[in-house]
Amino acid sequence: MRHRTAGALTISAVLFATGCSGPQDVTADWTVASQPAATATKVAAIVEERACSSGQPAAGRIQKPEISYGRSTITITFRVRAIGGNNTCQGVRGSAYEVKLSQPVGSRRLLNGRTRPAVPAG
Repeated sequence: MRHRTAGALTISAVLFATGCSGPQDVTADWTVASQPAATATKVAAIVEERACSSGQPAAGRIQKPEISYGRSTITITFRVRAIGGNNTCQGVRGSAYEVKLSQPVGSRRLLNGRTRPAVPAG
């Protein structure tokens, strides 16, 4: 009985870690669709979900991004509501999303906050 319980816990942990255990918000990658002007307060982004979604695009499930303003950078972190259930993991094109900023971009670099440290959004 002890081995069965340990096996079930291991399977549950793997499913949770891969984002395929149920609906939840998971961080997403993103890139800049077009380089904004220094005066811009909007950024056109392409958001790419990292969880398995059975080929469904992230559009409609993208959560409002977290935005952090620094002197030389603006870090944007996206989350996508996972579909949940057992999904296949084929590639899906990114989904367009317009980010509204409270400050102009200026000369700051745009960073993808999915990783720590954040990386250029490309």
